[in-house]
Amino acid sequence: MPGWLASTLKRDRGLPATATVLFSAAPQRPAHARALTESLRAFLADAGKGVYGEQPHLKPADLRNHLERALTGQAFFGCPVCVEPSPCLPNPGHRAEVNPPVPTKPNVRDLALREQDLETHWGPKARGVATAEEKGWLFTGRREAMRRLTGFAHGPPGALVVTGVAGCGKSALLSRLVTLADARFRERYAAELAAEIGATPDGAIPVIGSVDVAVHATGKTAAEVLDQIHAALGSPEPPERSPEPPERRAGQHRTHVPDLFETRLAAVNAVLAHRATTIVVDALDEAQDPLGLLRTLLSRLDRGPRLIVGVRSPGTGSGMTTAPSDGSHGLADTVAAVLGAEVVACDAPPCWSQRDLAGYVTALLRADPTGGSPYRRDPALAGRVGAAIAEAVAPSYLAARIVGRSLAARLDVPQIDDPAWRAGAAAGIPALLREELLHGIADPAERRRALALLRAVAYAKGRGMPWQEIWPAVATAVACDGTSYGHDDIAWLLDQPLAGYLTRDTEDGVTVYRLFHDALTEALQGDPATFLSPGITGEETR
Repeated sequence: MPGWLASTLKRDRGLPATATVLFSAAPQRPAHARALTESLRAFLADAGKGVYGEQPHLKPADLRNHLERALTGQAFFGCPVCVEPSPCLPNPGHRAEVNPPVPTKPNVRDLALREQDLETHWGPKARGVATAEEKGWLFTGRREAMRRLTGFAHGPPGALVVTGVAGCGKSALLSRLVTLADARFRERYAAELAAEIGATPDGAIPVIGSVDVAVHATGKTAAEVLDQIHAALGSPEPPERSPEPPERRAGQHRTHVPDLFETRLAAVNAVLAHRATTIVVDALDEAQDPLGLLRTLLSRLDRGPRLIVGVRSPGTGSGMTTAPSDGSHGLADTVAAVLGAEVVACDAPPCWSQRDLAGYVTALLRADPTGGSPYRRDPALAGRVGAAIAEAVAPSYLAARIVGRSLAARLDVPQIDDPAWRAGAAAGIPALLREELLHGIADPAERRRALALLRAVAYAKGRGMPWQEIWPAVATAVACDGTSYGHDDIAWLLDQPLAGYLTRDTEDGVTVYRLFHDALTEALQGDPATFLSPGITGEETR
């Protein structure tokens, strides 16, 4: 290609925005045989593993970046390329959903619930599972808690804070409320729900249409939450990101741009003043700025709506909110005080019971999809082991899930009366993850590999960590032995049972990964030696 043509294309302002022009070498520089085609082959191989996400088409900008890294032996030259996915680049990593997004009526799916939130959070939690790919319906019991939530959603205006220690099932309850209030979700799972709804006392099942807006706040700013509420209440869809509220712009120079945050907040309040509305916001403690979201948005909503907020408390499992060691009030206490809210503690009676937890673990033990689990064939055994696990880990559904999931994958049955086993089950999330690494991955080197890759995701911000070049680089940085990790390592992890701890999501059109619970994030951000020391059974993991 003559140099003048390359230069003309590079500076030509009339080049279509969707055009992509790539040269294997810069003007007046040699191009090596097969270098470009081999680099393209490698790019498509990475795409097939899922490196560039699962959307139907790839982005030319990702191809250009790959070629610039790969063609080190010659001066690669590329004109400005389209940053949006191109139909000219079908993605070999695209896959039809094995378990499609939970269906809801269009205005709820696209606005009030947001399809990606429904798939990655509300739908799985409502079924008692961790991810959209996991099949089954494990949610059991929790009738008193559901009666309280349902009664509030059908009642007069006000605020309700749903709180409890990490892993006690707050999100499962809120997801149950949100999804059972939707007609198409109820239709999709009619068979699974029929017997349960028939046996549930009046007042514990929400009326269809009783939840208007549901926001999963993990990684979101106050502006993003406002955008979602604003759109769900029937206003035109806002831009992708609203300007941040005034508190987040302190110290910046004033501009003449209208304050869209205040404009949208006023529009929302105008609707709320004349319409009975139920708004659910879950995982407030996982928002980018929980106190900022509380003070700049939630506390300023008109008192017309029924506002239900899910937030973690630093309690010990007794259901009483305790103050942190620095003397400041816990976030849950602050939210309740600022909103003047009622409080439902999900980690203490009457909204929590050990019987419900035992029922959940029993269902989990019997849900082994391979059919090889001894619990699947013996309901009485599953009931005894489930009750023992519930007693050991109460009030944590998360810890119960880790223990139950690990046992369901094994052929041996634990000695549930052994004090050492009970102590191990009650040892906390880091110890339980260590045991799962020990029993789930036989090779010590592969255990270290899995640990580094999982720990990398624990440092993800926003909605999660993109694969591409980010995940391998972070895994290499946090590795405790200096090992470098690449795309093949991540593809390996995603084929392991441990991938069940990860949730796939999207952010700005890019597939991202995060741990499915914040308690796992905190555990994996701790000392990696915790996971590589001898297990509670005394077996070495290194």
